[in-house]
Amino acid sequence: PRTVRYVHTVLQKALSDAVRKGELARNVATLADPPRAKDTKPPEMAWWTPAELRTFLDLTAHEPLGPLFRVAAMTGMRRGEVCGLQWSDVDLDKARLEVRHQLTVVRTPGAPNGGLLFSDRTKTDRGRRSIDLDPGTVTVLRKQERRQKERRLAMGAGWSNEHGLVFTEADGRPLDPESVAKTFDRRVARAQLPRIRFHDLRHTHVAHLIAAGEQPLLIAKRLGHASSSFTMDRYGHLFEDAGSQAASAVAQMVDGSAGR
Repeated sequence: PRTVRYVHTVLQKALSDAVRKGELARNVATLADPPRAKDTKPPEMAWWTPAELRTFLDLTAHEPLGPLFRVAAMTGMRRGEVCGLQWSDVDLDKARLEVRHQLTVVRTPGAPNGGLLFSDRTKTDRGRRSIDLDPGTVTVLRKQERRQKERRLAMGAGWSNEHGLVFTEADGRPLDPESVAKTFDRRVARAQLPRIRFHDLRHTHVAHLIAAGEQPLLIAKRLGHASSSFTMDRYGHLFEDAGSQAASAVAQMVDGSAGR
């Protein structure tokens, strides 16, 4: 419903412009009944606790998509961004990566490459960003780089990775982001953890950053949000919880010191 309403909004505006310019006599999109706004709200956010995330990452660590799950969970990258990550944008010595591209799915008849589109544009202008990596993720990426080199040598002429992607199919072809999400769903069910979507790994990362005391501006930059105000609007309730916990922690330190 959300997608249908969005398409209707764009089409209605386009036809309205055509009417204004005299290219059409009427805007037939006004006759349509798009889904109601209240029926098109995004799914509620869900996230795992650090212990739940650790359980999932441990269970999938040695699977083909385990490294991808780790990077997504520890950076907050979007599905298309992590599937479109190139080795040229990863600096393991500096423990940092650049988000510059994304891999999207275009399901149209006869679409080349199975409908996969590699783009030099991110979802938003702020989407182009640098993300610092934790030591554990750097180690995982070093192992991924080594395994990929071994596969490339083993495949020989059968290897195909024209974009130099970090995460690929066994023969080097790009991963289908939708297939990645479906595999994630199956692994979550098998792990018997609270059911969350792949995109909720992004929410999980934000929740953990907030709990660690990270500021909205820095979170917005790390996530590629348009502004810190958007971050506050989206995750304000988590900041409120973190603020009350911080106040209690400070009071405990002060009162404890006074008591002694």
